[in-house]
Amino acid sequence: KGGDLLPLIRGNASDEELTEAMRNIIYQKPLAHHFYEEDQNDTDSRQMFQVGGYNGGLSMFKAAIITASDKGAQGQREDISGQVIREILEANGYEIVHQVILPDDRTQLASEMKQLCDEAKADLILTTGGTGFSPRDWTPEATLDVVERLVPGIPEAMRYASLQITKRAMLSRAVAGIRKQTLIINLPGSPKAVRENLEYVITELAHGLEILRGEAGECARK
Repeated sequence: KGGDLLPLIRGNASDEELTEAMRNIIYQKPLAHHFYEEDQNDTDSRQMFQVGGYNGGLSMFKAAIITASDKGAQGQREDISGQVIREILEANGYEIVHQVILPDDRTQLASEMKQLCDEAKADLILTTGGTGFSPRDWTPEATLDVVERLVPGIPEAMRYASLQITKRAMLSRAVAGIRKQTLIINLPGSPKAVRENLEYVITELAHGLEILRGEAGECARK
């Protein structure tokens, strides 16, 4: 496994990339990005390390994106937050199997999540919007209507990260949970907050999804 560091060292990787690579090698976890190394003396020699949505390099995780927005559903607002989620997921190797904009309706949102879990068999559902204090913000409640088990650590981690930027992060009502073999996570509505939150947790999600599939052991490091 130590040889896995060579492409990063020879490719002038940043200190952050090297640190992450060493940590992942120690714990036998996949790297969180795509790293390429090409030997200048051998143009046919190229090594690629992929992770994120790839399960040990064997299969790709399927993700769905739901944007909760009355104006967006009416075509009055561009879905920039949904685009940000798609960008980050695809950069981390996830296959986007569904993306939709729905009004802020608890029943409709819950129905969509349930169908994606039970019929579309998405591994991961990310929602954006509807997590605040507005009378039309019902995404957490819709999520709670669907999930069978809560995963409080994910929204706790996202709020922790956001609190380093703004105290208003404490006002987020986002939740995360599991229905069957699907993980559902609520993200904020603003594109900036979506990026900050998702980029903070994205590298750890693949391991959780592997556990849901029965393809990995428990999370605790020994």
